[in-house]
Amino acid sequence: MSEICIDCWNKYMETTDKPRKFLMSRVPELCEDCGQYKRVIIRYRLHSILLDRITEMVEDVRCQRKR
Repeated sequence: MSEICIDCWNKYMETTDKPRKFLMSRVPELCEDCGQYKRVIIRYRLHSILLDRITEMVEDVRCQRKR
């Protein structure tokens, strides 16, 4: 994953993700996209990945029950 800030991430992914979804750098680093010194994304938080997967599974079950 390249080191980009949350603003650039949301712009390119067309989302409104919050910084709490990611493990962010402790100190400002150079964002590889906008070139400003900001806290950058290091990786997804584990609980965020698990929550997304569980939500997908629940939606799949709901769709199957409706049929």
